[in-house]
Amino acid sequence: MKHCPSWILGVVSAHVTNQYISTNQSLIAYTNFFSARLTEHYDDVPSAKLSSITEQIMTFLVEVDAENINDIFANYIFYRTSFTESGEPRKLKTLFSSAFTPANTETDQDEVFKSFKVFTFRYRARGGALGMPSGWEISDVEKIGWLGDLFEEKVSTNSILGFD
Repeated sequence: MKHCPSWILGVVSAHVTNQYISTNQSLIAYTNFFSARLTEHYDDVPSAKLSSITEQIMTFLVEVDAENINDIFANYIFYRTSFTESGEPRKLKTLFSSAFTPANTETDQDEVFKSFKVFTFRYRARGGALGMPSGWEISDVEKIGWLGDLFEEKVSTNSILGFD
């Protein structure tokens, strides 16, 4: 089975949450759309999993009375794309490996939520200064490939029904 790496599920979940909060589409439209796209590469990203993570993130942000949530999402996506869990620079593709290679075990949705929660507390403690370059976009990252393209796709109303 091809399991989605934690960092990919994290950045996509943050993007789904941010898009849902920022637009007038339904949550199911976003989760169906991004689940379908991730399923092209991994076997374990059903819409319900994305929806659950998104709901956890939204509940958490309300509980901590978070401000500047767009900045939190953008910085989280930057950080998870650019750095590993240990803080080392992430190498997306090398001669012998790829950060897109399926994980050996299924990524637990609580693990993804925990990474977002820890990041948010760290981000707020540092006054929003974690080093994201001005104007940074995931699609501009070298060797990001299909993941960068995914962030540029638009969700349509057909996604609500799973037709997109």
